[in-house]
Amino acid sequence: MFNSCWKIILLTKPWIFVLCLLGYSRLTCAQPLSAKVSMFQGKPAIWINGHPVYPMIYALPDVPGGRWTWYEIPRHTIQSFCEQGVRIFQVDVFFDHLWKKDGTFSIDTLKRQIRGVLSVCPRAAIMLRFHVNAPKWWIAEHPLENTLYADIKPQPDYNWGMQRIIEDDVEAPTRFSLASETWKKEAGNKLKQMLHLLANTPEGNALIGIQIACGIYGEWHYWGFINHEPDTSMSMKRYFQNWLRNKYHDVENLRSAWHDPNIDFDLATVPGLYERKHTTAGIFRNPQLERKVIDYYEAQHDVVADDILYFCKIVKENWPRPIITGAFYGYFFAVFGREAAGGHLAVERVLSSPYIDFLAGPRTYYPNAEAAGDPYRSRSLILSCLLHHKLWLDEMDDQPHLLSWKDSVYMQSVREATATTLRNISFTLTKGMGFWFYDFGPSGFNGGPRLINHGVTGWWDDPYLMKLIGNFKKFADQQYQKSYHSDADVLLVFDTRTFYYIGSDKKQTFLTHFADNWLPLAVFRSGAVHDAIHIDDLPLLDLTPYKVVIFVNTFVLNDKQKQFIRDYVEKTIDMCYGFMHRDIAMVHIFLTA
Repeated sequence: MFNSCWKIILLTKPWIFVLCLLGYSRLTCAQPLSAKVSMFQGKPAIWINGHPVYPMIYALPDVPGGRWTWYEIPRHTIQSFCEQGVRIFQVDVFFDHLWKKDGTFSIDTLKRQIRGVLSVCPRAAIMLRFHVNAPKWWIAEHPLENTLYADIKPQPDYNWGMQRIIEDDVEAPTRFSLASETWKKEAGNKLKQMLHLLANTPEGNALIGIQIACGIYGEWHYWGFINHEPDTSMSMKRYFQNWLRNKYHDVENLRSAWHDPNIDFDLATVPGLYERKHTTAGIFRNPQLERKVIDYYEAQHDVVADDILYFCKIVKENWPRPIITGAFYGYFFAVFGREAAGGHLAVERVLSSPYIDFLAGPRTYYPNAEAAGDPYRSRSLILSCLLHHKLWLDEMDDQPHLLSWKDSVYMQSVREATATTLRNISFTLTKGMGFWFYDFGPSGFNGGPRLINHGVTGWWDDPYLMKLIGNFKKFADQQYQKSYHSDADVLLVFDTRTFYYIGSDKKQTFLTHFADNWLPLAVFRSGAVHDAIHIDDLPLLDLTPYKVVIFVNTFVLNDKQKQFIRDYVEKTIDMCYGFMHRDIAMVHIFLTA
């Protein structure tokens, strides 16, 4: 006799009933998964249905629309990871796949993505990287909502056939403004629609988390920021004017701060190219003369934080079970000297939000971060993530340099590939955090599919690498049950506000750029273990385990922070180096206990 679940399935979706009879019952009738991130043994952990799980994930890439069904090519690699004990898988989906110009909205592509994984690994838990980008047709129909650049006209996407939806993000693309309220409202409503539709499907039972993606490559960098200066659009102008009202409240306060007796909230404009690139105090901005530009960049970073928290809140409030939410955000290292124009400078605000469970990012790409023997580094100030009880997930997008098994030096390539892979994933484990393998192999990214041992295209599809991954998974599961504590002797202290006070041109950021990126490399090579923290989180940290504290780029300290350093840091730590400043006045001090 059928229970109610089977009756409904048989009457409404008989094909699912057939799949259940064929052995896929976990896909349709398994207990719905719920998930949260909370502390476990001193570290943030993913809890699935009440059990802490080591966050080791295999992620499928975004691929050109219509090129193939995502799971068809990598199903062999999905199965391989599943056989090695990996149970969390990530898939990518865009609004472009669901939301059509004719007004229709269908989640068939999304369900197919999830089913593709579950058909190979029925016990999988699914994380969704959902790109909230406005579809390309929407961008064309709403030209007044699009990003404008201070130095160049928006460029159309290259049209050479089956390309990634986000292929041209890093150029000066024609994209909606991240400050567009029209996009934000419509995308938010469509996200709610997607969540409600998916929640009522068997595929939705397997969902444990959603990573909200947008901006360049989904990583919440402002469009074109590496070489260009966004955003001078009307949407950004309106946002900036409202931001100024919220900050200054009264026009006289604004006039005093900007040293402009004629300025008004309605007259405030987005800084142009000259204002952005010109500084009046060497590489620094004089806040007495350049407060407008300082304010603008801070407002632009609040735009991004607003968007992330807005969409994550929608997910939390429109999913019927506990679900984890997060985003690519918190990049501090290797941002190409363009932090003000498109980095992640509102990280403390994002980390403090109840709507964020995890942040994520790829590894540090430079300096000296790729070759065998180079030290692996995470992209963020991950100690700050831990102190806020948020999970950091490293994206392992470093392609192992494997050769064909027929090559005479194949085993040498295996030794190098296994060594670098183990180096990378071990670092993350030692920091109490997690990671995912982001496999560009199935998409043909970086030069097309590369055929290796079994004629499939996954980057880690090698018997030696898969054995390493399986052994590491077992080891990590055991270590995860143990209490975590940092073994660091050195603490590096950084600040994100610094970037508002220096020029946005790459040449003008050289002081902090080299300090932020090359100093940690030197500490690694010294053999000392170090932690990296945002200065605002110092009061949350027990400093007694550290022997040395280095204030790396803290050029903009307020009186409260200075007093805390004198009263607590100086009296706790044997050696403390750094900079303490009043606005941009540089006063170098050396503190000893």
